Amino acid sequence: MREVAKAAVKAMLYGERYKGKNTVVEGGAVYLHGHKIVWYDENGALWISLCGWNTVTTRSRINDVLRGLGRDAGVSQRNYSLIVHRYGKESDEYDSRDNILIG
Repeated sequence: MREVAKAAVKAMLYGERYKGKNTVVEGGAVYLHGHKIVWYDENGALWISLCGWNTVTTRSRINDVLRGLGRDAGVSQRNYSLIVHRYGKESDEYDSRDNILIG
């Protein structure tokens, strides 16, 4: 896990604010280049979004944060489509602009 992701996870777990070069954690959400990519909603459910940026960096940051939060979920790409994996089982394809409930 990258150092920036470790710092982001720590900030999310402790309700702190973190500001790195391209990553900010604020109010229970992780922002990458100003786009909210991982966040908790008002009911405590965890959500992700690539905000239309299905890039290696965005997927990596989401995967690192999910892993750091102890979630058995992740994102990958197959044939230019976004794939979300949950509990070791592949799920359906998503659009990279979708908000996706992790749980």
